[in-house]
Amino acid sequence: RPQCPWRKERDEKFDFRPFFLCPASRREHFHLIDERCEKMILRGLVDEVGRLVVDYDLANAPVSRAIGYRQTIDYLRREGFQRGDIKAFKEYLGKFKAATRQYAKQQMQWWRRNEDIMFVPVDVRRGMSTAEVDKSLGAAAKIIDRLREVEAEEWKSELADDNGVNKVTRAINLEQGGQMRTFQSRSYFIGTEGTEGRGGV
Repeated sequence: RPQCPWRKERDEKFDFRPFFLCPASRREHFHLIDERCEKMILRGLVDEVGRLVVDYDLANAPVSRAIGYRQTIDYLRREGFQRGDIKAFKEYLGKFKAATRQYAKQQMQWWRRNEDIMFVPVDVRRGMSTAEVDKSLGAAAKIIDRLREVEAEEWKSELADDNGVNKVTRAINLEQGGQMRTFQSRSYFIGTEGTEGRGGV
């Protein structure tokens, strides 16, 4: 593939070794995203955006295009605004979650296209204790520490090894992508069960 001059110069001067901490389960990753969106709302996202819209004309600022802000502004400025509109809130929450999952999918695709990046799996799931999360992250850190210390030729060999951590993790991630068409979004803290609908994003 074409190589930018700055990248060629960088590769000649430095032993550059990028890593991507890849979710071991894309389905579980999407559920964690849904949880995070709900937590952001419960922690005051709507009030925060509302104040910024009034005080700083946020709706016309570049930041208004950011995921979360964009959906919240549309929700607050919707036509026929009524307090307590449960249907409108459910639609807003569903769009917020879907946009965030779509962005995560696009990021995953970008990382996979770059063959110079080492994929390292991280298994983080809902309901895990802090100790369990630390253990999972620790396992990934050990892989990274090992690969940081190997010689440059061994690093390249690890990247290309069909049975190595990089290629195996990439293959699993790609295979899981085809299964996401049946993903079912859920509600965890906000009572809007079943409102986001089905379909991969």
